[in-house]
Amino acid sequence: FTQNTNAGQKVRFVDQLFYNKPAFVLDRVTQNYLASLSVQFLFLSGDPNLRHSPEGIGEFYRIEFIPFVMGIGYLLLGLKKNRNILLLLSWIVLAPLPAAITRDGGVHASRLALLFPAVNLVLAAGSYHIWQILPKRINLTAVGALSLVWIFSVGFFINHYFGAYKVESAKYFQYGFSEAVKKALGQTEARDYVIIDDREDSALMNYLFDMRYDPAIFQQQSKALAFEISGMKSSRIGNLVFMDPATRDWAN
Repeated sequence: FTQNTNAGQKVRFVDQLFYNKPAFVLDRVTQNYLASLSVQFLFLSGDPNLRHSPEGIGEFYRIEFIPFVMGIGYLLLGLKKNRNILLLLSWIVLAPLPAAITRDGGVHASRLALLFPAVNLVLAAGSYHIWQILPKRINLTAVGALSLVWIFSVGFFINHYFGAYKVESAKYFQYGFSEAVKKALGQTEARDYVIIDDREDSALMNYLFDMRYDPAIFQQQSKALAFEISGMKSSRIGNLVFMDPATRDWAN
């Protein structure tokens, strides 16, 4: 092995052409944009953030992929006859743009809320088109079969949402925080300080909401809340101390 002492000493023009900030931004924005319109996001996995969506379930049911494809085809074929269709197609094309310029925006369901009504209209158009093109003798059978699968999908989602999902997402919704606050408040008189720590989110924000703290009073106190304990920054209300998030690792 021979070390290349010239590595990193000079950047070639061709490297500057392809590896730069505008190219990086364009790459991320296009990734996000295409992810927003992908089958993976819309019909398979959905938003990976458990605060926004159950894990492994798309924003639409998988069976709805069929009327979605049919709807897109139906709208494109009818574009010459009805220019109003252009409005709907433009809606679908433009709706992901605000989310695409944000971090993780390609699969962020809340930021893509403007896209979903347009997709629903496409699904309606596709379902109507399926009803039109199928022969009458098999129309009811095909639509009935699709409806049964759709009903099963709805049932599966409801069962998962009120069953496994509430357990899987408990951590991400800070389940148990209210109980922790009540326990901490019960210990304040017996101790100099009681510390509430949340490694990832603002424990102070959750406390203020949970205790229905008067915003006017908090705004008056906010500048005096800064507190340092053992060299770590925190906020203090009375002898209740709220550690700033992501400032330490208890496992280490």
